[in-house]
Amino acid sequence: MTAGKELRNGVRYSYGEFSDGSTKFKLGVCAGNVAIPIQQGHVYEGQTLHFAQKPAQALAYLSLNQISNSAKVSSMQWYANGKFVGTNNAYIYEPGVYDVEGVFTFDDSSLESITNRMYLGFDNDVDFAVHHFLSDLGELKLWMDNTNNPFDSIQWSVDDQYIWTGQSCSWTIPTPEKLRVKANVFHHNRANAEKSILVDGSFQGRFIENFSVFELPLQDGSWDNTVGLEVVKDDEIYRTFDVSKLQGKDGNCRCGMVCSPSYGLRNVQISGRN
Repeated sequence: MTAGKELRNGVRYSYGEFSDGSTKFKLGVCAGNVAIPIQQGHVYEGQTLHFAQKPAQALAYLSLNQISNSAKVSSMQWYANGKFVGTNNAYIYEPGVYDVEGVFTFDDSSLESITNRMYLGFDNDVDFAVHHFLSDLGELKLWMDNTNNPFDSIQWSVDDQYIWTGQSCSWTIPTPEKLRVKANVFHHNRANAEKSILVDGSFQGRFIENFSVFELPLQDGSWDNTVGLEVVKDDEIYRTFDVSKLQGKDGNCRCGMVCSPSYGLRNVQISGRN
């Protein structure tokens, strides 16, 4: 028997693996509270573990149609954790912690990019939205809302230069050019999160909004502290987190799972057929 841990879409997955020679079993637990720093040595008692299943609905829809200045954007290239996922429109179904980069080609052929971290499929206590307004006199107003957790402070920076601490701020832009604005929120639970936007100081509408607009409601339950089972037999892999029933290459159900959440892992039944 072997044990180990790995990262799956940016989230720690701890597992144990054993084999009887013809069949290999791998049972693992996905990390929980991925957006919250856990106190070392804390024991969580009485919590139920659930089998992870691939969400039936998308967790994020990265779409040109979702942004308010779409008429100013010729195309968008999307990357998640460094991997290309689509042009203009892309769905993300797999739970994980993603550094999502959007590369925008504007109507004047200029290229700009912004990267934001997105917690998809997990409880997110550090989420918030960043907004801006630029007046004709060049006064930039910045504010945040929709935070899910009490916070201690918010630090604002423009082009990596600190400008203000507070839930909102006003700042006069020095020149009419594009500015990269970052909000860094420090929460009561010692977590911190950043969000970035691009502001167009030339008033041409070539800005990049907060990525929260792309996140979809979590409908299939959180993956925090979920359990995953993999069975490898005859070069076929069956996974609980790919589909609700484990299937072979021919589409027939080879193994089914029944888990009573009232008793956690003490009442798990695994049945199969050849």
